[in-house]
Amino acid sequence: MQRLRETLLAEAGIPSSERPERPAESSTKAAAAVPPKKEEPSPLENLQQALIKAEREMPGSLMVSDLWQDLGELTFAGGDPVAAAITWLRALDLREKLAPGTLREARTLHDLARVHAKAGRDLATASFLCRAAWALDRRGRPPAEDAEARDVLGAEAAAYDRDCIAALAATHQIEEAFLALERSHVRGAALALSPELLRQRRQIDEEREQTLAQLGGLSTSRDRDEVDVLDGHARELEARREAIAGPLGLDRLRASLAPGTVLLAWSLGEDDGFLFAVHGTEGTGPGVEVFPLRGNAVRLRQRARAFAASTG
Repeated sequence: MQRLRETLLAEAGIPSSERPERPAESSTKAAAAVPPKKEEPSPLENLQQALIKAEREMPGSLMVSDLWQDLGELTFAGGDPVAAAITWLRALDLREKLAPGTLREARTLHDLARVHAKAGRDLATASFLCRAAWALDRRGRPPAEDAEARDVLGAEAAAYDRDCIAALAATHQIEEAFLALERSHVRGAALALSPELLRQRRQIDEEREQTLAQLGGLSTSRDRDEVDVLDGHARELEARREAIAGPLGLDRLRASLAPGTVLLAWSLGEDDGFLFAVHGTEGTGPGVEVFPLRGNAVRLRQRARAFAASTG
């Protein structure tokens, strides 16, 4: 592990595993007659060899990014966050180009946040956690018929959203935390759009999926120009989808509130959460306030629904 760390830090690639030492010349004839027991390669050595092979045969591919991701998980679990950060950054470099706005990209960003959290870098942690949540925003809402994607994204996206919101609140970025909550609502909601806008959005999502499928089969080393073209097209499609049904800006939202009205929104986890209070533009105080919540998520949801019903 130490040799791997030094190699990564020196940016010299990953070496192949060392050969086992040869028996000493002074060993007895009986010992020499018995061949040394071949040691099974460790998970780290197996991963090193797989990565060397993939880098040689499929440079700059998603396969290589997956191996860098696995290597980061192994080194982080082994207590070396610096080496883990380097390997995850290599994975991210490929995933941002070949799998933008996917679970692959989001997971790597979320893992990099773990490195910064371990080092006590709160602002960097919040940045990576929110980039992970925004990667899922770029992906959009999975089709209704895609049950597996909906289940995976539902669970993982909700956790990523909560992590982002909590990190922003902890670093006193209250308005940004509320906007992150609103983005999660837009992503997870069945939006009330006209049939024509729904058709346009569905067409955009289908075209983006096709673009990502093409990107996933390319190499940043061998197909650089094609990767740049397709990545630009994917971003253009995301912008078009955002224009159809993106989250409302905070200024417009506050201006839309009637005088004396307060908009309440909440983010709830298993054991705690946050309540946001958004005020109209007529007041002189802060536009958004946040209040930490403590308690069982089920009970908090019941109380929130009861309050909403009593004021509705």
